[in-house]
Amino acid sequence: MLGWDAVLSYLHTIFSSPERAIYLLRPFKAKRPKVVSILQNFLMYVGLKSYAFVKHTLLFAKAVGFNPPYTKRLQLSSMLFLLLIILSTACQETNIPPPAAGQYGKHVILAYNESTQEISGIYKDEINTEETGDSCYFYFVGKLAGPKTNIISWRIGHRLDEVFGVLEIRDSTSFHFSLEKAHINCSAVQDFSAGAVWTHSQPKPWRYIRTVKAQGAAIYIQPEMTAAPLDTILPKGAILKILDKKIHWVKVEAGEVSGWMQEEDLIRFPG
Repeated sequence: MLGWDAVLSYLHTIFSSPERAIYLLRPFKAKRPKVVSILQNFLMYVGLKSYAFVKHTLLFAKAVGFNPPYTKRLQLSSMLFLLLIILSTACQETNIPPPAAGQYGKHVILAYNESTQEISGIYKDEINTEETGDSCYFYFVGKLAGPKTNIISWRIGHRLDEVFGVLEIRDSTSFHFSLEKAHINCSAVQDFSAGAVWTHSQPKPWRYIRTVKAQGAAIYIQPEMTAAPLDTILPKGAILKILDKKIHWVKVEAGEVSGWMQEEDLIRFPG
């Protein structure tokens, strides 16, 4: 039989983060009025704080050699507070459409993977032009967790220069995008602190964005090594839009060319 400590440990692992709780329970949530959403946030706060208080009180009591007479009841109370979290997240409004993949104006391309809820994209001075040394050019990624999604961004080739931001979905064809600070060469292009609204201009079936790992990667007509390769040879760091996946192969779009590549030839997070 599963012990109390194991149950509490498991629940703590899952629900120690409100975002994690919301993400896990997303399929069970339904649309509710705004006042219920406010109540949900309040219950979430109370539930987490109460659970943390009970948990740390019991740990302190154990450390000083004191065994509370109502340990089981305190543990049950902490579980009930976690149940409040479950019920409250079930009330949160989730009628938020995922962002449509494709091009957003002249500067942004966006991909969305429904199975992982990953949002990935590229911001560039001009999407359809070659990169220059003084261009504003960066990658961003995040996981859809409601109307506002936290994202991490960095310039291609400068993985350690991370800048955090928020992507706020307005509807399926527009979003507000802001960063805590501008990347190098980006201050004169856009006020990223205030952010801007980007509107969908060209739909594409992109699931996520990757870059080429090694120099001279080949694209094949079919997802098998015996298939004929295309004439296109991709350089290291080339940006690819992923359209589909079959076991160890992914279907890619590189400019005007599309075909299949081995997944091991790609880097998940560019730079």
